[in-house]
Amino acid sequence: MDLFMMNCELLATCSALGYLEGDIYHKEQDCLESVKDLIRYLRHEDDTRDIRQQLGAGQILQNDLLPIITQHTEDKPLFDACIRLMVNLTQPALLCFGKVPDDPAFRHHFLQVTSYLQAYKEAFADEKVFTVLSETLYNLLQLGWEERAEEHNLLIERILLLVRNVLHIPADPYEEKNVDDDASVHDKLLWALHMSGLDDLLKFLACAQSEQKWSFHILEIISLMFKDQTPEMLVNAGQMRSAEEKQKDADELELLRRKELAAKRCRNLQRGNRRVPKRKQIARDSERQRRSALNVRLFLREFCIDFLENCYNRLMYLVKEDLIRERAQQHDETYYLWALTFFMAFNRGQNYRPDLVSETMSIRTFHFIERNITNYYEMILTDRKGATSWYR
Repeated sequence: MDLFMMNCELLATCSALGYLEGDIYHKEQDCLESVKDLIRYLRHEDDTRDIRQQLGAGQILQNDLLPIITQHTEDKPLFDACIRLMVNLTQPALLCFGKVPDDPAFRHHFLQVTSYLQAYKEAFADEKVFTVLSETLYNLLQLGWEERAEEHNLLIERILLLVRNVLHIPADPYEEKNVDDDASVHDKLLWALHMSGLDDLLKFLACAQSEQKWSFHILEIISLMFKDQTPEMLVNAGQMRSAEEKQKDADELELLRRKELAAKRCRNLQRGNRRVPKRKQIARDSERQRRSALNVRLFLREFCIDFLENCYNRLMYLVKEDLIRERAQQHDETYYLWALTFFMAFNRGQNYRPDLVSETMSIRTFHFIERNITNYYEMILTDRKGATSWYR
């Protein structure tokens, strides 16, 4: 009976958000309060994660929350509340359940939550959504530290966490055939991120002296962006293909370039001349790999080149120092070690330049890595249950 009542209450709360009429979303008068109610419901969900399952089945994120943030951006309290709710709804299933459940009933709930997350990821693979996130982040970064209130920093962090959560969602092996060169949902998500200009903001956050508090979030996002890739695949992007493939790719790229140029021109007009100042710049869960669509590989390759030239040494120094001082959460060093491995390999393949990875060559870094390897080895021997994780 309690579950039935909860369903009724949830249904009433969801209905009070608003409704879609064609492409237009009409928010109800109690929309903000309803979003806050949903946040409260999630705080008190049971061990089966019943509330997020019901919200996932009702497609609240796809039918209500995303239309609200794209069409009612000017309503700041509502926008902030929707972002906060979406951060909760998109958090990894492993975080919700603590581990992959052994019990068959709980395993079913775990898989159900994962399937709703995969549907969310597909809904996020939309340029309009990422443009709103990018524009909001851009405007927040325009504020100097003296102008920023706590609510501004919270929104910056929540946007970064939302992007992190969505990139973290695993592919659905039944829905995606994972054929090389076909655009997966992850590829579409990355392309939307790129077209919105969010990739440029991530690089700015990685190297701006005044924004170093976001270092871990940025490194985690970057590692998840590249989770399907190998350095060799990106270095060789566009090479060793037949003349017919090259011509086809050239035609597709020309169309994409035109679209990208038009979109960037439009964004420049909207943003005016107040760009993030360049003078501030200083000169793994998934084991599978697949070859992404060519336009995605080329964009990621350019991202790697730019990141190495402008961001790598500074970001890796900041993250390493935080790890040494134990400011990070447990196992955060895995993202650091991934980035070190990936970008060193990419630099070796891309006309190796020692100056771009000088931070990795420092004695302090060698000592840090050696200490971690020794610790992992000891944990493999002593922590039998977690040996697989320590081995990875």
